[in-house]
Amino acid sequence: VEWCHQPTKMTKLTEGPIAVGTRYRTDEQAPSNANWVIKYLLFPVSGLLFGTKGYTEAEITDFTSNQQIGWRSVAPGRSGNVMQAEWEIVLEEHDTGTRVIQRFKFTPLHPITKRMVSDSTATDVAIEVSRNLEKLKSIVQS
Repeated sequence: VEWCHQPTKMTKLTEGPIAVGTRYRTDEQAPSNANWVIKYLLFPVSGLLFGTKGYTEAEITDFTSNQQIGWRSVAPGRSGNVMQAEWEIVLEEHDTGTRVIQRFKFTPLHPITKRMVSDSTATDVAIEVSRNLEKLKSIVQS
C-alpha cells in the first residue's frame, strides 16, 4: 500500500511463512490513472450489478526469497470470478544495482470485463505499474 496505489488493505489468509501457496485478500480501489467513467461509475456500479466484492484473492505461485515472486489473483463476483490476473516480480543483480522486472497478464472472465479491456487499458496498466515502481525505488533508495 505504501508504494502501490490500488490496494488499500492486504490481509494474509494462511498461517506460516510466505511461500508458494500463501493466500491473501486485498481490498482495492480503482487505479489512480483510471478515467472518470471507471473510477466513479463502473467500479462502484459493478458491485451492485455483478456482485463484485471490491477485493481480490491472491495466491503465491512462485517464490524465491530476494529473487522473485509470482502470484495469481481473482476478483470474485456473484456468479463466479470476473477476472484473473497473473503477476511476477523478478530481481536481477547488475553491476550498477538491481534491475526490477514486473510482468502482468490480465484475463477477463465476465462479458462486461471482456468489453472493458482494450489496448488503452493495457497502456493504463503499464503507466500505473511504472509509477508504482518509481515510488518503490524512491523508498528503497532513501
